[in-house]
Amino acid sequence: MSSPDVIIIGAGPSGISMAYTIKHKLGYSDFTIYEKLDGVGGTWRTNTYPGIGCDVPTILYSFHFNINPNWSKELCEGAEILEYIESTVDKFSLRDHMHFSIECLGASWNKETNKWDVKFRDCKTGLEFVRSAAVFISAVGGISYPRDVKFPGMEKFQGAMFHTAKWDHSYNYKGKRLAVIGNGCSAAQVVPAIINDAASVKQYARSAQWYHERPNRNFTKTETWAFRYIPGWERLRRLQIFLENDELVATYMPGANATKKRKLVEDHSKNYICSRAPEKYHQVLVPDFPLGCKRRIFDPNYLDALNEPNMELISEGIQEIDETGLVSTSGRREEFDAIILATGFQVQQFLTPMEVYGKGGKSLNQQWKEHRGAQAYMGSFVHNFPNFAILFGPNTFPAHNSALFTCEVQVDFVARNLLAPLIDHKASILEVKASKESQWVNDIHRQLQGSVFAAGCTNWYINEHGRNAASWPGYASTYWKEASIPRFGIFNKQGDAVGAAKRPVQYRPISSSIPKRNESSPPSQSPAFKSNTTSAKDTRSLSERMSLKGKTTIITGGARGIGLSLVEAVADAGGDVAILDVLEQPKIDLSTLGVNARYYRTDVTKQNSLEDTFGRIGKDFGRIDNCVTAAGIVADKPFFDHQWDECERLLKVNVLGTFFCAQLAAKAIRDQGTGGSLVMIASIASYMSLPLQHLPFYGATKGAVRIMTKQLAVELAPLNIRVNSISPGFIRTDMTELCAVQQPELYSVFNSAPPIGRIGETTDITGAVNYLLSDAAAYTTGIDIPITGGLIAGRITH
Repeated sequence: MSSPDVIIIGAGPSGISMAYTIKHKLGYSDFTIYEKLDGVGGTWRTNTYPGIGCDVPTILYSFHFNINPNWSKELCEGAEILEYIESTVDKFSLRDHMHFSIECLGASWNKETNKWDVKFRDCKTGLEFVRSAAVFISAVGGISYPRDVKFPGMEKFQGAMFHTAKWDHSYNYKGKRLAVIGNGCSAAQVVPAIINDAASVKQYARSAQWYHERPNRNFTKTETWAFRYIPGWERLRRLQIFLENDELVATYMPGANATKKRKLVEDHSKNYICSRAPEKYHQVLVPDFPLGCKRRIFDPNYLDALNEPNMELISEGIQEIDETGLVSTSGRREEFDAIILATGFQVQQFLTPMEVYGKGGKSLNQQWKEHRGAQAYMGSFVHNFPNFAILFGPNTFPAHNSALFTCEVQVDFVARNLLAPLIDHKASILEVKASKESQWVNDIHRQLQGSVFAAGCTNWYINEHGRNAASWPGYASTYWKEASIPRFGIFNKQGDAVGAAKRPVQYRPISSSIPKRNESSPPSQSPAFKSNTTSAKDTRSLSERMSLKGKTTIITGGARGIGLSLVEAVADAGGDVAILDVLEQPKIDLSTLGVNARYYRTDVTKQNSLEDTFGRIGKDFGRIDNCVTAAGIVADKPFFDHQWDECERLLKVNVLGTFFCAQLAAKAIRDQGTGGSLVMIASIASYMSLPLQHLPFYGATKGAVRIMTKQLAVELAPLNIRVNSISPGFIRTDMTELCAVQQPELYSVFNSAPPIGRIGETTDITGAVNYLLSDAAAYTTGIDIPITGGLIAGRITH
């Protein structure tokens, strides 16, 4: 069964989080992101109006995998957030998977190929084309397309007219008469940003809003220092903010306690409004609906702007627009140079403008109409739409918390329950059961009954059928807990690959994991968990699992000695081999190996040489599965005789060469998403002082290799890359044979010191290395195997 390819629509925060999870948690690289904009960022690239910023503390509105200690203030502007998103994409090498200025028009499930046929349009050329993939994920977000408002006579207006999400930066609004239609979050940010430059601003707002203080300040140098250098400090602050925001939900739910809490917050808000805004507006600013019926606005100096002499708030709707102005519902006419539409987004239209057709040819929009609104299991999965997921989908919007947190929780949920089973070949098709979807949605709407979201105000939560398809009914931490519960019997599965060799997928959940309420442990203490799609037992025979057929192994130092024996052993097990060494040629005719074997003259201490060689190997073999770092040199001399330059050479070959060969190999394996094995050759000298030898610095470099093995084993395990080392003792090579002539006493020790009574042969090493390279060692990582004839246990002294 071939590995599934994945298409993701949208390079906003949720799409980026999904890309990171696939590439760095699942260790899989066969995915592509298409974005209609000219770059990453989603809503932060779309919305560039004056005053754009985050109304959730920016420490909380951050990726869990890229905590940023350099935020300038508590609530950052859009430009700084976009810069952070751009740097995140580059830091984790995600941009190579992205195509920009490509709009997705829709997709349909192809029952013949069991894949999604996805239709695109190139925004630059107008060309339309189709790409197919096993998995289709929508990450378009809820704040993607402006609401399609249609006021009578809009087409007549001769001045500038644009939505806040499509701000016309070529238009100079300084000294102009401006109309702002709407009074949501965008309007509250725009008005104070433009009031000082405009000749006049008249804002049309039909309803009131609950306004609250929005304390914002720059972080002090001390705070920034603490974020950078005190482990866990910023994550602890992030958790504190999350729990504080989550507590606001208690005012939104039904019941006497919630009503009492809500009344206190409403009174505080009324006092704040009346203390900041002119008295003439108090009656129209203070809502007659309960707190939370509309999304609360944390005031970005909007109420102060109402005091400006060139500012007027008109509590009316729009009757019509003409060539030079507009008429409000009372018949009052005003002339304007420009009209700014702060009228919100098509939040209820989760896939706008895509048309997605599932099994049987029915569109998702049609299916949702039959249910009186959008719905999905956990906001992600929809019956009749196999191998399909929505990010930030129906009924996942937090009441007042970080939308990015919700997206990341949903990304982990989709990765565990859809992507991991498909990548592991547990199934080829996964589709949520209609009954499970219906039960989950019904429970959500039962919880929403009596909440403030349905209190009668006009908001973007409630659709034309009176159904709330947007809000999550409780705490954001509750959504995290719901998403963390293992799911059984939820999906219909097809194409189980029984007995197939599987790649175990393991990764951590979001590191900003939320503990049970009232717990104080920081998120960094949250335990790791494994994917609930753990690998099945490999039923192949031992000889089959020990085979290296179909695998490509890189061996450094492979032209002679231990490295050359490893080359022969890998080939004998059916594996292809790429040999790296500084010699002109290996001491073997490669054509006799009977496999694809190639030699690359390479100096492992030269970065350019190394990177060029690995690039050529990738092209020549098409894949890299394993790497053995056998290149090494030795210096046998007393401590006081060691020279700086020779120690530097030992360090470069034995440590840096090993480290960066392993890094290049691991990058290739990670990008393939196949898993693999790294075996590093250390030495018995890293354990002990050896008789008649002086190896203080050589032993230190090999000790570094052993520690490196353990560190990398832990770091690379989520990518299914195993890392182990071998510590040979006295082994017969050209160098040790030379000792027989030049140092007969030392050669005698080679044969007498090991308890087994002889010097080791290079073939004594190969069996262990082949095992570590093979699937037989699938559960072995982070170990060192001393192959010393028993010398590691003690010496024969008599």
